[in-house]
Amino acid sequence: MKKIAPLLTLLLCMCSALFAAADNRQRVIIADFEDVGTWRAAHHTGQKPGVWFSGGTWMGTSLAAPAFADDRSGELRFAFAEHTDKPRVVVYRREKMSRMSGFLDGIEFDADSRGHPVRLRFVLLDSTRKSHWTPAVRLGEAGWRRYRVTLDAANWPDVSKVKFPASVEQVILEAEAACEGSVFMDDLALTGTFPRKNQLSVTPVYSTINYDPDRPVTIGYRVRNARPEPLTVTFSASLRTAADAAGDTGFPAASAPGVPSGATLTRTLDLPAHGQTRVSLDFGILPLGAYSVRLQAEASNDKRIAADYDDSFGVFVPNGSRLNTRPMWFGVQDTTPWNNPAENALHLDWMRAIGIDINRLGISGHRFMPEAPASIEAWRPLIEPFEKAGIYSVVLFGDTPPSLIRNGDYRQPPGDLAAFQDYAAGLGRFLGEYPHIRYLEFWNEPDIDFYHGTLDEYWAMLAAFSRGFRSTAPQIRITTGGATVSHPREKPGFNQGLYSQHGDLYDLAAFHSHGPLSNYTTRHRQVETWLAGAGLEKRLANTESGERSAYEPRGYFEQAVTLVKKLAWSKSRPNSEFHIWFTLQDYWDMDTEADDSFGLITSDNRAKPSLVAYNELIRQLANTTPASQPSFRQPGIDACEFLRDDGKRVLVCWASDGGSGGALWIRPGGQPVQKIDIFGGGETLPGDTDHVVAVGKTPLYLVSTGPAPLAFLTPDQRELDAPAEIFRDAAAPASLAVTVRNTAAADSAAAPRLLTLRDAAGAVVATGKRVVAPGATERMTLTLPVPPAAPASSGPDTLQTRRYTLELADVATNKTLAVLPVVAHDSYPVARASATAGANAPVLVLRMAGDVTELTFDPTIPAWRGPDDLSAEARIIRDADAVVFLVDVTDDKHVQSGHPDSEVWRADSVQIAFYNPANAAHTLFDAALVDGNRPVVWCHRNADPARRGLWAPADVPRTVRREGNHTRYEIRVPFALLGLAAADIPPEGLPVRFSFLVNEDDGQGRVRWIRWRGGLGDNEDISRLGHAILK
Repeated sequence: MKKIAPLLTLLLCMCSALFAAADNRQRVIIADFEDVGTWRAAHHTGQKPGVWFSGGTWMGTSLAAPAFADDRSGELRFAFAEHTDKPRVVVYRREKMSRMSGFLDGIEFDADSRGHPVRLRFVLLDSTRKSHWTPAVRLGEAGWRRYRVTLDAANWPDVSKVKFPASVEQVILEAEAACEGSVFMDDLALTGTFPRKNQLSVTPVYSTINYDPDRPVTIGYRVRNARPEPLTVTFSASLRTAADAAGDTGFPAASAPGVPSGATLTRTLDLPAHGQTRVSLDFGILPLGAYSVRLQAEASNDKRIAADYDDSFGVFVPNGSRLNTRPMWFGVQDTTPWNNPAENALHLDWMRAIGIDINRLGISGHRFMPEAPASIEAWRPLIEPFEKAGIYSVVLFGDTPPSLIRNGDYRQPPGDLAAFQDYAAGLGRFLGEYPHIRYLEFWNEPDIDFYHGTLDEYWAMLAAFSRGFRSTAPQIRITTGGATVSHPREKPGFNQGLYSQHGDLYDLAAFHSHGPLSNYTTRHRQVETWLAGAGLEKRLANTESGERSAYEPRGYFEQAVTLVKKLAWSKSRPNSEFHIWFTLQDYWDMDTEADDSFGLITSDNRAKPSLVAYNELIRQLANTTPASQPSFRQPGIDACEFLRDDGKRVLVCWASDGGSGGALWIRPGGQPVQKIDIFGGGETLPGDTDHVVAVGKTPLYLVSTGPAPLAFLTPDQRELDAPAEIFRDAAAPASLAVTVRNTAAADSAAAPRLLTLRDAAGAVVATGKRVVAPGATERMTLTLPVPPAAPASSGPDTLQTRRYTLELADVATNKTLAVLPVVAHDSYPVARASATAGANAPVLVLRMAGDVTELTFDPTIPAWRGPDDLSAEARIIRDADAVVFLVDVTDDKHVQSGHPDSEVWRADSVQIAFYNPANAAHTLFDAALVDGNRPVVWCHRNADPARRGLWAPADVPRTVRREGNHTRYEIRVPFALLGLAAADIPPEGLPVRFSFLVNEDDGQGRVRWIRWRGGLGDNEDISRLGHAILK
């Protein structure tokens, strides 16, 4: 990456081209308080004893302030002491506020001081990442007024030190005397000049978390104009189902068959200067489901003045309150102690809406201090609303209380265990007042850096805590610390010891598991194994289970899929006590550079598909018992089966890991069967006929209307069989082997059968006809033609997953007998070749904007500037006993030093994932050129734990060299390290899965990656890997 200073010089020289003229001042609102969010109190002094964020010090949307500029206003809450030797100051920050940067000449806001003797100043972060404190502005008498901090030499002599563009990093409230209460604020704005892309903005107007399937869906948006003259704007909204927006055309039961993908509404808007317009879009009555909307606004007189926004929403019937009456409890973690009262009230409404049973609430030692009663009383308004709502709580306790800290480290065990026991008794006495608090989790992830001590010290600490806490709150059950079970930075032996020792000190075994279902099942089973090995009988509780969605439609949809799989599987284990999804809402908006997209709801209060899916999962699985003898077994499809208290049987099924699923042949036996997708849409299958149900990667509920298990046809009872997926070289025709049976009585006539293979658009791509005698079986082969090349605009990668339907019809009656899904994976051909001949292998190219994932949101760090900034070409070949990965990276600056070999992924590097479906061997490794001369290959994941870690050059030959702006990697990985053997590769080739990713460090840390397919980087789900054929 080019250095920032020359880039800024170029920006300043081109100011007239990139920014509006300086005499046409623009005004961008960076905080309007409409999203009901919270600012974090980053620092405060001079407060009353025991006051903490957000127990008494916060900034955010107000429940008390009257609406001023729009629907909601903000509030800055404080409690300054009368006697203090420190400045009376509170520093507030919010990442969402700090995203906007420009060439600033002022900061404006509306405020009501409410008579408090306070003033406000701001901290600017400039393009060199230096912070600058602006002059303060004293707030006047009570009542709303417009205030301005002018950023010029006359008002601020130090303005010359600011290297623009700059953003507001912090808001600082200062008091001239003791005072307690609030200041109201609205429409915090920057004035100056801004890039054209920031002169228009689109944001949603919150009205509800769900939309009714029986009423037209009407959604409001706020379109703002930062320019000093009116604008005429074309505003458009393109509606798609969440599945279509994710590119998952295999979603089995589309939620909105009546909504054409890409249906667009268009409006012409007249925006006043420095003003806004609210537009209401009516999408009509929509079926149950999750939806995505792409919004675009474009100025009529200058198309460069434009804004876009990806919105999501759900059409669903909320459960409205708790449905479930026994474990496993369905839970969620919210950031309750971080939120202001308005945000907590809204979040509680959401929890009630979907029927949450239990909330995880964090209480840390420095916020519960007996020596400062105000710190304890501040918890009551955070705890009591859950009691009134009938929602249970698991309290997470962590961090040593200030009075017991050793060596200034609150993550070390307390120095005085007797005093800690007394402290725990006081905590138990307080929490015991609330019957809805059922559990206490002792410490967060003590196996890694959240705890600075040994396992023996942990047990000593827990023993003291347990004695004290149980003496005053014996009804609240204690769990172990929520450990990661397996982590690259875990303390050796800590996890096994945590679950195999001192069972008398705790009641439940708690653990964490983020990422795909496979991570969850592995950890759950490992904890079970350790407990059983120690002779301990404990129920299990997952206190953190999440999945990052990123911030785009595909990630949103995949998060919903993962949620349903993990919750259903966890519910199917009889020893599961509760399951906490992490988190209710994204909180990237609060913390700088927070890598957070775990929420069910966006920071703009929009329901992701995962919220809609959780609502439906609770409806389907509340008050169920895992079936002791599941009736379902079919290769390629995983399922969890439950008996519901209403007498119905529920089957949750999805494609097995790494596969595409298949078809279920159901024989209802007279009782109708409901087929329901994860968002609540579906149909009722009549009970008097057989049905073929397609099952893919997205889970599906099959609900029988009676207690009898669902019956499934055996292979010899099916009219048609075909593989659920085939793997093909995209440059050659492919074959589909099909089995046709005539299941009619022996005395019936021979029947002519017609096979028709259709693509996703319904076009016929292959047919076949055969006369089949009663009771006979015929095998046929259909040929799939070479697929058409993708259009040039889609990029050079033409490898796709293509979905087909295979239809079997009786020619005589023209009756359709069966329809099966078939998935054809265009697969990269890994052919035998020498490394020098590898240049002729097919190339995978990453050079498009869609290949790039930005990991930083710092306005001073330039975004990806094109292929010369970062791009890659990859080729893969094999020799007699190894796979060779050849990657050529274009990067204008190579940065790789200062990291341990296990963390080279934090800088310029390549990461490769490889999976052999034949034996489930999953490998993940990094390659990097460290310090300019040392090629490193580090393995993070391997079927054989002994093969993880640093791979020696003798075992894994490698060459990594820097040539100009290119870094060229050649990594030869023996078959044995990838779970392969030459003898296992058949003549037609062995289907495998792989993906690769290139990390970039521009000198300020890992700022982005480019990636081919998924399954690494943000998620190690093997179902997201690409396809290859090892020839």
